[in-house]
Amino acid sequence: MSVPPLRHLPDRPSLEQLRKQAKDHLDTLRAADPSATLAMAQHSLAQEYGFDSWPKLVHHVEAVQPHRQMLQPAELKSDEKLTWSSGKGSDVWALFQASAAGDLATVQSLIAKDRSLVRAHYDYRKPLYFAVRENRIDVARFLLEHDFNPMDLWVDDGPIEIARDRGYAAMERMLVDTLEEKFNASVKGEPVAAALRNHDLKKMRELLDANPELLTKGDKGSNQPIHWATMTRQLEAIDELLRRGAEINARRMDGARPIHVTNGDYFYRGWRDVPGTWPVTPGNVMAHLKARGAFIDLATACHTGDIARVRELLQQDPTLANRLSEHDGYYLGAGAPLANAAAVGRMDIVQLLLDHGADPNLPEEQYAPKGRALYSAVYHGHFEIAKLLLERGAFPNPPVESSGSALWISREWRPDKRMEELLLSYGATQEPERPKDEWSTGEHNWLRISPLHSAAREGDVEKARNLLAAGADITARDDHIRSTPLAWAAKFGQVKMVEFLLEQGAPKSLPDDPPWATPRAWAEKRGHKEIAELL
Repeated sequence: MSVPPLRHLPDRPSLEQLRKQAKDHLDTLRAADPSATLAMAQHSLAQEYGFDSWPKLVHHVEAVQPHRQMLQPAELKSDEKLTWSSGKGSDVWALFQASAAGDLATVQSLIAKDRSLVRAHYDYRKPLYFAVRENRIDVARFLLEHDFNPMDLWVDDGPIEIARDRGYAAMERMLVDTLEEKFNASVKGEPVAAALRNHDLKKMRELLDANPELLTKGDKGSNQPIHWATMTRQLEAIDELLRRGAEINARRMDGARPIHVTNGDYFYRGWRDVPGTWPVTPGNVMAHLKARGAFIDLATACHTGDIARVRELLQQDPTLANRLSEHDGYYLGAGAPLANAAAVGRMDIVQLLLDHGADPNLPEEQYAPKGRALYSAVYHGHFEIAKLLLERGAFPNPPVESSGSALWISREWRPDKRMEELLLSYGATQEPERPKDEWSTGEHNWLRISPLHSAAREGDVEKARNLLAAGADITARDDHIRSTPLAWAAKFGQVKMVEFLLEQGAPKSLPDDPPWATPRAWAEKRGHKEIAELL
């Protein structure tokens, strides 16, 4: 005969409240036994509620409450324009929700009202991410039709990997076909790309001789061979590709032409990934492309110091002074012409652009919401240019995504007291903090990714040990990949973490795990044989 529970859960139980009760219960236990632990208090509390263990209590609460659904961040509750994204916060949230729910009519209505919303993002996730992960194929197809650069923001896995991992065969086929046909992005371009990264021109020739169509075939990021020959600074390869018929002004989905990537890009950085002993410089490659007829746009003319070309382009169209480069990115050749000139210290070009009406605060969506010209001048130590930009109305402390603000650069990154005092004299103040969310970030984020999930991914066993001692839920599932910390460790190949979590009692699976999200499933899909054997 079962013993009736000593306590009864409310109709809408809260895990946070239960964790607080467990900590209070620990004080009671320690009054009788000073060696009592939080795990003991959680187990005792679960039994009082009629459950055999704390994990079973937790999963009952998750079952009766939509605990695993994503939470609405404070910024996405606001009707104000987001700082780092297009769109108002509340509209972005509505679009995320509609994309996840497969509500195509609402998605279409929101984007008809504000076309920029298709590019909206939060925490590096765009509407397409939610449509793909929930297998909403019609919504995903619509978003791909309207987003010119759908591959720019993905976390952990791209859309094809997400669909494949979850067994969404029709979604995977649609993504593969659309990315290749509309954006020239596919695995077909990967072998030539790999040959060029390896400086293997013999292999490149063999591949192109066997299949001439590969000459213009993009890789998964839409880089054509001419882009890779440029980024890897192989002049011989550039010339051979051009002789075979490659387009010197070929564009990737982010708008980058070869001329824009002479020093690499965000993913393949010339200063990091090209061997330091390689004799060809980005300047050599730039000159090589120019000599062979590459189109020089205004941003490129500005950062290469070609003032004659700057004058020519502005004479043709003065509005170019306030037009962003067709290349969407962080580095030279992308963004505002004024920022490109300021970065290289060309006062003459900066002055010319300002005389043609260039706005020092021209926003660069996703990268520099208050303009990047002053930040560039401060970052590179060009005091007189910074002073001129401030005199012309530049916002005194512009931030750049993941790169601090102008004031932070002058104080912390490259300390320059004179520059700091200049910014302060024009009213620079620290950037305001982001609004606080209603849940404890110590527990999880808006996608319910907990610190224990993150520690599992990183393989930080000591951090995981401390989190568990503080009451972290070893069976918590996030909303991103629907997985427990053990599954995260398995997915990211953290053998020691898998061993540790198993020692701590982490279950190898839960009754309601999605079959693709179990620890063993992740280990097998990612090829972690040793982990799969442990599981």
